[in-house]
Amino acid sequence: MRGGDPDNPFRALVRPETNRLAEQIHNRDTRRHRSWRELWQAPTLVIAAALLVGGVSTMVLSKPQPDVQGMVTRAEGLVESNEPERALEILNDRVRPLLAEPYVTREIRQRFHVARARAISDGVRQLDLTGDANHERIADEYVKAEGDGFELTADDTTRLVRSLIRLSRFDDAIARIPTLGDESASVRVSLRRELIQAVGDTNRQLADEQLLELDADPMLSVEDRAWVVARQTEERLSNGYVEEAIARLLRTMPRVASASPEARGELLMLLGVAYAQTDAFADAEKQFDRAMELIEPGWPQYARSLFERGRVLASLQRPVVARELFYVVVAS
Repeated sequence: MRGGDPDNPFRALVRPETNRLAEQIHNRDTRRHRSWRELWQAPTLVIAAALLVGGVSTMVLSKPQPDVQGMVTRAEGLVESNEPERALEILNDRVRPLLAEPYVTREIRQRFHVARARAISDGVRQLDLTGDANHERIADEYVKAEGDGFELTADDTTRLVRSLIRLSRFDDAIARIPTLGDESASVRVSLRRELIQAVGDTNRQLADEQLLELDADPMLSVEDRAWVVARQTEERLSNGYVEEAIARLLRTMPRVASASPEARGELLMLLGVAYAQTDAFADAEKQFDRAMELIEPGWPQYARSLFERGRVLASLQRPVVARELFYVVVAS
C-alpha cells in the first residue's frame, strides 16, 4: 500500500478530489449544526428584550405621579396662615419644576400663579422690602394666572395695582382700578389716592385727571372728599387761581364738618394761605388760629401751619411772635 495508514488501510485508496469534497461536505454539515445552535438564541434575546422594555414601560406607567394639586393646596394654606416664606419654598422648589408636565391641569397652574403672587406680596409687606424685583414678579404671576383663565378677586386686584403703582406703571394701574366695584369702594378710593401721591409732580396732568376721577366717585367718604379738595386747592394756588380756591374751600367746609380734625385743620390752613396771597392778612390769621386748634404737633400739617402763620404775623408787623414761630418750625 502507498502511504497508507496502518490503522486505516482504505485511506490510501481515496482520491484527492473525493477527499476534498468530503471535507467540504463535513464542513458544511458542521456549519449547519453550529448555525442552528446559534440561531435559536436570537429569538430568545428578542423576546427577552421585548419583555424587558415592556416591564420598564409598565414600571414607568405605573409610577405614581407627584401630587401637584396637594402641594399647591398646602402652599395656599400657608399663605392663608400668614406664612409666605414656607409657601414659596413649596411653590418654587417643588411645584414650579413640574408645571410643564402634561398631567398638570390649567386650574392647577392658575392656583400656582395666584398663590405665588399672594405669597410674594405678603412677604414684601412682612419684611418691608423696597426693591422693584418682587413687584415685577407679583405683576407677572397675576398676568400668567389671567392667561390661564383666572379672574382676579378684589383682593388680588388690590395687590396687583399696588405693585403696578410701585413700578410706576400708572396707566396699567389706572386701567385696573375701575374694575373694583362699589362693594370695594373704600379700597378703590384708597388706591386712587396712592396713585395720585405716587405720580406727584412728575405728571401733573395725570394727577389732576385722577383727582377729577376721585372727586366724581359717588362712594367718596367725607374724609376722602376733604383730601381731594385739599389737593385741588394746592394745585389752584400753585397756578395762581387764588379766588377760585377760596370759593371752593368756603363751599366745601360745611360739607366736611364731620371729617377728622386733621382733615378740617388742613383745609383751614389752606384757606389761610389763600387769604394771605390776596393780602387779606387779618382773615388769614383768623383761619390759621382756627387751624391750629385742630392740628396737633407731629402731624404733617403742623410745621407748615406754624410757618405760614409766622409769615402772616411778619406781614402784620409782629416780627417777634413770627420769629418765635419760625424757631419752633426749625426745631420740630
